[in-house]
Amino acid sequence: TRQQKSHLEHYYSNNMAAFQLTVTGVRNAIIEDILSDTMKREK
Repeated sequence: TRQQKSHLEHYYSNNMAAFQLTVTGVRNAIIEDILSDTMKREK
């Protein structure tokens, strides 16, 4: 039904937002690790 479809789309878009936040967080953590390693090497 249409109601079910809109519910699924809502659920899907919420999951995508959470997924993108997780990906961004992981990417930032990796970048910070690389930067801190580089800083340690330069000292």
